[in-house]
Amino acid sequence: MNQNPNQRQGNYNRVQDDQGPIERRAGKRREPTGERGKRKRDLILDTALDLLLSAGLEAINTNALAAQAGIAVGSIYQYFANKEEVLAALAERYFREMGSNVIASLQRDISGLTVAEIVDHVVDPMVAFERKHPVFGQLLAGSELSGMLTEGVLSVDREVLEALRNALVAFDPHMDAAVARRAAQTMKVLYKGISYLIQNEHNAVEAEVREDSDAIIADMKRFMVSYMTECLESSSSQ
Repeated sequence: MNQNPNQRQGNYNRVQDDQGPIERRAGKRREPTGERGKRKRDLILDTALDLLLSAGLEAINTNALAAQAGIAVGSIYQYFANKEEVLAALAERYFREMGSNVIASLQRDISGLTVAEIVDHVVDPMVAFERKHPVFGQLLAGSELSGMLTEGVLSVDREVLEALRNALVAFDPHMDAAVARRAAQTMKVLYKGISYLIQNEHNAVEAEVREDSDAIIADMKRFMVSYMTECLESSSSQ
């Protein structure tokens, strides 16, 4: 008996169009498997970014995306169920880029660095990235994405934590694995405070706001250095 190619097969819906097969696991966004499909998905995300930068979140909807990209609305629904899924995928793209930069930085040899230099090594590239891409913070903070962080974002988050933990252990081989894991998690929480400051920079017009946030970021980094030093001293005394 011939089966409809669009019929559910296991946990997948398989759709065939001019872009090649697209697989969608139940409850997940469709991922294109062909190059043309990937290019169309990237076009949708690039167009969403252009609209976001030029007109804000309120301007984004599937009709506006289709018109701006010069494609049919149905093409968007082949990959995304709604605008929230588009925005979540855009946030994931930024998160992966920043995560890759941080991981690459942590995988360099840090054995000859001081604790303060390690903190600079980790924090400064992230601050620079968020300031260069203010839309990144807006996407992660947007109410439209509440509860919609994808597994891809969470996976990158875990990879960054693991890279930081491994860097701490490489820096001090005597550091207990549990201490290194907790230190990495604490650094992540502290950085969220820095990220919040950067988001406020983009919402403010006063020049002194940037100056204040620079001073606060410096204070946060000193706190990180103090905390890291305490962790290292604690591990060496055991």
